[in-house]
Amino acid sequence: MMKTFDLSKLAGNFKNKQHFYTDELDSFDGDYDISIINKIILWKLGRGVDYDRNEDVIIDQINTLKDAKKHNDAEECLRLLLKLKGVRLPMASSILRFRNPAVFQIIDQRLHRVVYDKGDRIAYNREFKEYQRILNGKSDGKINQQCELYFRYLDDLIQLCNELNIQFLKSDRILFQYDLELGNKLRM
Repeated sequence: MMKTFDLSKLAGNFKNKQHFYTDELDSFDGDYDISIINKIILWKLGRGVDYDRNEDVIIDQINTLKDAKKHNDAEECLRLLLKLKGVRLPMASSILRFRNPAVFQIIDQRLHRVVYDKGDRIAYNREFKEYQRILNGKSDGKINQQCELYFRYLDDLIQLCNELNIQFLKSDRILFQYDLELGNKLRM
């Protein structure tokens, strides 16, 4: 037997769960462009960012990093980004990277592997599990760990770039492609 529901409540519940872009997309009547397609994709994936009252503060913090000279200058901004629902370290580092690629680079699974996998599978598996453990969580302690992980990663990436004689500014793209060409797969 099928359960009965108040159908008008279901529509409201759906709207509450898919809150970002729903109203905008429902009322959009213009020509589609890549921005609208991206919003639909984000809406469907359920991965929009849920900004709170600090939106202007976060945007101001991001903008101040345009001229940053040291990655530690981003600690306050990184903390704010990591507190947002829907933003984890790979996304936060992407935002920082596009703001100032001379100082910030993306950290994700592939780039982490290129920087830290030295050929010892057992040792790297331990390192990767620790990386994943640190990424999960929004508590102040977890955010502290994520900031420490990111800044250590950037220091290690700078060192690797010097050893390989590659430009830091483009290192995320070069090393990402390197991992792809090695045939490495993403871990779930």
